[in-house]
Amino acid sequence: MRVADVAETLIEVALRFVKIRETAWRVTELADIGELQSGVELGPSVRPVTKTPVGWIPQDDSRVTLGAAVPLGVLPARVAECLAAIEAPLVITPWRSVLICDLDDATADAALRVLAPLGLVFDENSPWLNISACTGSPGCAHSAADVRADAARSLNVESAGHRHFVGCERACGSPPAGEVLVATGGGYRRLRP
Repeated sequence: MRVADVAETLIEVALRFVKIRETAWRVTELADIGELQSGVELGPSVRPVTKTPVGWIPQDDSRVTLGAAVPLGVLPARVAECLAAIEAPLVITPWRSVLICDLDDATADAALRVLAPLGLVFDENSPWLNISACTGSPGCAHSAADVRADAARSLNVESAGHRHFVGCERACGSPPAGEVLVATGGGYRRLRP
């Protein structure tokens, strides 16, 4: 498959999902995932990422990549403008982070000093890496709570692993592993594990 075909293929698969999903809300809920993949050429499998790429990441060419976690996946416009001003290749990852690539040490240091105070997280031990949430209220009519605010308030609560806060039983954005907490209107209950 050519890179140029990726978007078209993704749209085709998404439309097929809508057509065959019946009551399924997610791909993983389909009775037969093969029906969704019919006619799609699958590429090589990749190792799952178990840790968000954050911090100072050395490249093979003596330059560096800065990995920055984006708390709750919300990237304010001002931060995006600052990222663009660096004039370096950017990669938005599926792990609520952004990679700023091909930097010399001085540029990476300057970028880190500007971006960290704006809220991007460069510390691999930050509690933000163990918290996520769906959109929640007021952005979703199904949500029973402002789950993003509740997730942020829970940063200082000890947890053995990842916690994902959701506003309803749909549990949008839930990661494959970790605790999922669903809002009840009067607090939260564990949906899984």
